[in-house]
Amino acid sequence: MLWSQGRSHQPSAESRRAGVMVRRSGWVLGVLLPSVMVMVVAWRP
Repeated sequence: MLWSQGRSHQPSAESRRAGVMVRRSGWVLGVLLPSVMVMVVAWRP
């Protein structure tokens, strides 16, 4: 959805922003997912 809209009017900027967002979301997932799983396991009675 967002990628097609951005590509229609500004391909380079949108693609760069999408790459940054993907990289940031991947980093957030890589950091948050293990910590969330550890917290769930630790909080489990």
